Amino acid sequence: MKYKPPLVSATPRKKFGAPGYSATLLGDIRTAGVTQYAYLLLVYGPSPNEPVLIVSSEFFAGGPDTVLGVFDDNGHETLYNEAGGWKDESKFAAKAVVIANERLKTDLREQMRHSDMTMFTCSTCGKEWPENYCPECARTIERPLTQPTPPGAPPVLARKTRSESETKLSPGQSATRVGRNDCPICGSANTGKADGKFKTLGFQAYPNRYCYACDAAWQPTCPKWAALPCVVSGCALWMLDLFMSSGLFRHGLIGFLSWIPILYGLAVLFGIGGKLRILSKGSLATEQVPRIRSK
Repeated sequence: MKYKPPLVSATPRKKFGAPGYSATLLGDIRTAGVTQYAYLLLVYGPSPNEPVLIVSSEFFAGGPDTVLGVFDDNGHETLYNEAGGWKDESKFAAKAVVIANERLKTDLREQMRHSDMTMFTCSTCGKEWPENYCPECARTIERPLTQPTPPGAPPVLARKTRSESETKLSPGQSATRVGRNDCPICGSANTGKADGKFKTLGFQAYPNRYCYACDAAWQPTCPKWAALPCVVSGCALWMLDLFMSSGLFRHGLIGFLSWIPILYGLAVLFGIGGKLRILSKGSLATEQVPRIRSK
């Protein structure tokens, strides 16, 4: 757009939307130019930083009377044929939306109250704007990483992922005391055995867990003291196989199976295996496992 009002400050009043377009009605306008405005309707297309059309209520010749104006890629046009005072907000908004719809071949409709609108604060001048662009500083405002909480909604607490070191047992502490079954993502104790996509596959001391609070899934840490029973049970199965098994196939199969807990236990003792492994961080896009599970 070649020419548009040099805004200094303004107050968003209403917001409109249509497929491919968004619009904001501004009031309490101050500009750096000679012409002052009662209201402006800024219509944005694909780019949130540059309006494609502006409908204005302009104070005619610096007096109290107002006329309609339109800013587009062709410049500025004053609509002298549109009679009537345009200092009434509702009247101007209705007419401005009609003009925008006719020129852009769209259907702008009011979306929400100003109190529910997402505002962007410029870090340079400190003023709020309905789009992530400050016309006063001519710079893009970085969008916040978190969305504002709607009025009346409970605050959303940020989830903190606990590191593996925080879940390890310290000397003299029991597994129950440190919450071995607690979720390493959100810390909730509302967890159970995982099933479905995250069910336990293969041999491990503790089955995979699932958090019913945040939908996370993980493979628990195996403490070194729990690795000793794995080694002992594997050795016991191997000894039993030597004295009781008959047949080459059965003897070889049981002998092979006996080495699985032995190797797992040794890997844990040497710090190679049995570490905490996050299977899912609780994304809503991740396939959910059944929620009815016994602890």
